[in-house]
Amino acid sequence: MAAIVTIIIAVAGAVSWIVKVTIVNPTNLANQALKQSIDQLSSKVDGIGSNADRVHEEHDRRLDNHETRITVNEQEINDLKEKMK
Repeated sequence: MAAIVTIIIAVAGAVSWIVKVTIVNPTNLANQALKQSIDQLSSKVDGIGSNADRVHEEHDRRLDNHETRITVNEQEINDLKEKMK
């Protein structure tokens, strides 16, 4: 009877080890690789976001300059029209 229990325990241990080696370890490796990929992608997305903010600020500044120039030009046109009357 003790021999049967010992055999069952040995087989269960072997099955457990096989499952660990064939399923658990590769899954952990895949999860680590996936986490590394996600971290790299996240850092790239953060970089894109900060770059986009700088680009938007530059565009806003340029639009403000254009609005100012348009306003000045409109005023000059109106002044010229008044002088022509």
